Amino acid sequence: MSSNGKLLLLLPPVVSAIVDAALTLCGQADGYWAGTQVPIFEVNPIGYYLLSLSPLAFIAGISVWILVVILVLLLAPTPISKWMSLAIFLTHLFAASTWIMRFDHGLYWAVLMFVAARVIVHPIYFSNPSRITPAE
Repeated sequence: MSSNGKLLLLLPPVVSAIVDAALTLCGQADGYWAGTQVPIFEVNPIGYYLLSLSPLAFIAGISVWILVVILVLLLAPTPISKWMSLAIFLTHLFAASTWIMRFDHGLYWAVLMFVAARVIVHPIYFSNPSRITPAE
């Protein structure tokens, strides 16, 4: 895979991680932003801990996570990078959908998000639509 193709593998997991993080911050209660003792809404234990420290700690943690993902995907062999990129992308996409479900018509928006992601991201991972395994 060319270096441009390898860089393209970074786009889905990075964008989905940013969307997931943004929705996580938006999903916190008003009291969280006022600094009062309110429940923190986060399932990931690391994210929960960082949110308990401050929103900036959470943003710093996500930034470090994204940098680690970028480094690992660039350094790993292409077939492994494709599978890791896809797994990280789908994990953050699912996590973002759990936040979207809280909105009015959330199921509709979550399904729309998954369909749009499928259409946009498919060419990155699969060069031949008839193949089931990621293209080399």
